Amino acid sequence: MWQKKFKKERCAVMHFGANNRRYGYHLGGLSLNETTKERDLGIIVTSNLNSIEQTKCASARTTMVRIDLLFKSVRHLEFAVNQQASALVLKKE
Repeated sequence: MWQKKFKKERCAVMHFGANNRRYGYHLGGLSLNETTKERDLGIIVTSNLNSIEQTKCASARTTMVRIDLLFKSVRHLEFAVNQQASALVLKKE
């Protein structure tokens, strides 16, 4: 019936809701693992539907981008200062 083969060992179950009975699920005779957090297509989903994990991850990426831009700016500034210093030395000679 299914055209695509599932990698059963990579499948997991996430239970939502406080009143969920948390039944166990099986796929092809294999009992599926339970998980409380999954990431797919860059989106982090938790079993309590709290977005704090996604926010932390996005904040960390933003911080890394800012640090990278800061270092690039410093390198360009150092290059410009060195060029100006060289020009001044050449003018004096």
